[in-house]
Amino acid sequence: MYKIAILIGIFLGMSSASAKVLIDESADQSLLSRSGAAIARSKEAFDDLASFKRKKKMGISTTLAGATGLFGINLDLNIFEDFAISLGGGVSHGFSSYNMHIKQTLGVDAFQPYMVFGYSRWFSDGGGPVSQTSPGLLVHKFLSEGARQSGQFAENIIYPALGLQYVNLTGEYQGFGVFAEVMVLMDLNNLAVGPSAGTGAIYYF
Repeated sequence: MYKIAILIGIFLGMSSASAKVLIDESADQSLLSRSGAAIARSKEAFDDLASFKRKKKMGISTTLAGATGLFGINLDLNIFEDFAISLGGGVSHGFSSYNMHIKQTLGVDAFQPYMVFGYSRWFSDGGGPVSQTSPGLLVHKFLSEGARQSGQFAENIIYPALGLQYVNLTGEYQGFGVFAEVMVLMDLNNLAVGPSAGTGAIYYF
C-alpha cells in the first residue's frame, strides 16, 4: 500500500513541476510579446517628414565647418513641421563660437532642401598673434591688424545658407539624418564677406 502512495506522490510532484514550467514559459512569451509591441510602437512608421516632425519636436546636430567654425553642436526645436529654431556653439582652431539660426525646410520627402538665416559670434580672449584659423577667411578677411596681433576679438557674423538634408523615417535608425549646406558669411564689424560650407549629422527625438 505504501508503494502506491509513493507512486502517487511522485506523479503529483511531476505534474506540479510540469505545470510550473508551462506557466513560466507562458509568462516569458507574454513578456516578449509586450516588449515586441512596445518596440513596434516606438518605431512608428511615418509617411513623410512633415508628419514625423509633428511628433519629433527636438533634434541635436553636429556640424563640421560652416557657421560654427571647425566643429559645432546645435539643438533644434521644430516649431512647425517645416520651421525650426536652433541654438548651439562650436570650437575651432584659433577661436570659439556660439550660434543661433532659423531654418525653413521645403517639401515633405525624406530628402529636403532648406534655407537658413543665422547669427554667429566668433571670439577669442587672446593669447598672442593669430596667423591661422579654421576657416581661413577669419584671419584673412574678418580680423583687423590689431586683432591679429593681440589674438583678442569678437566678430559678429550674419549669414544666409542653402542646404539639403536626408532623414531616415523607418527602421532601426529612424530619426537619424545627414545634411550639407553652403553659405555667405558677413562680418558686421567691418562688413567683410566670405563664402563657407559645412556638413553634418542630426538626430530627431
